[in-house]
Order: sequence, then structure tokens, then C-alpha cells
Amino acid sequence: YIDTGFVPNQDTRVVTEHFYTKQPQNRGFIYGAGVSATDRTFELYTWGNNWNSPYGNTNIVMTPQISLFISGKINIDKNKNSVTITYSDGTSQTKSCEYVTFTAPRNLWLFAINRGNPSVDFRADCVQLCYCKIWDNNILARDFVPCYRKSDGKPGMYDLVTETFFTNQGTGEFIYG
Repeated sequence: YIDTGFVPNQDTRVVTEHFYTKQPQNRGFIYGAGVSATDRTFELYTWGNNWNSPYGNTNIVMTPQISLFISGKINIDKNKNSVTITYSDGTSQTKSCEYVTFTAPRNLWLFAINRGNPSVDFRADCVQLCYCKIWDNNILARDFVPCYRKSDGKPGMYDLVTETFFTNQGTGEFIYG
């Protein structure tokens, strides 16, 4: 996972483009931070055959219009309390919940959910991220692109805003290519 160093709140916006390299086994975590799926949370993941997009104290659940795992690139725009998913065939779906005031108690992680419990495995093992942009109240805070460090070939994500290279903070290594 990548620890973005960013703490989400009610005015966070995250836009990602990604695809699945294989069908996840029950879950495919994209990003997240919070206490639980319904406590000061800002997350996005698949669970079973649904998209889950917890926000504040509500879990937004969406059933995909087409198969998650054969649809090619997927663009997801989670803007505060609303999430829009656009599939490679051009179809999209949007769902919202009540706007609430909150701040997550910890940093947002990419490829995992940070709920402060390291004994729970919330890692993604089958997501290839094309990019991830994070806004804080309409100000771009992170602009991640996948890359590898030339000096040692280590894969990671480069943030174009802070000009910082982020490596995997979990076990194993990222795979690139």
C-alpha cells in the first residue's frame, strides 16, 4: 500500500483510473481511511459483486452495470458525498448520500484501507492504477502516477504535486509493466 500522507475529510475528492488484472477474491481495495465502513470514513472498494464507497457515516453501495472484471479501464470520481463510476464502454452510474462534516482519524492509503488495525488484511492484489488525483476542498493535494525509481528499479507512485516518490509500505513489492 501507499500511505499518501493525506487525511481525508468531508470535502475530499479522489479521481482514479484503474483496471483489474484478475478477478479479486471477494474484495478489491482501491483506497481508504476511517474507523469502519460507517465511522468517519472515506473509502472505495469492491466487495463481492458491488462497489462500496463509504463516506462519513454512510456506506454507498452500487451494483455494477457491467462486469467489474472484464470491463477494461474504470474511471471513478468520488467527489465529497457523491461517486460516479464510468466504465470503458462509456456507461456510467452515480450515487450520493447525505453531506456530513467529518475528518478521518488517519491517512488515506492507496491499494488498501487504513482503519488502524494492522491485523486485518485490507490490501489489493489485483488493481493496476493508471493515476490517482486527490483534492482537499478543490485544491489539488496529490497527483499520483505509477513509475519506477531509476537508481534501483523500485516500483512506486510519484506525486507530481509534492515531487515525492512513494514506495510500498506493506509486504512484498509492487509489480509494474
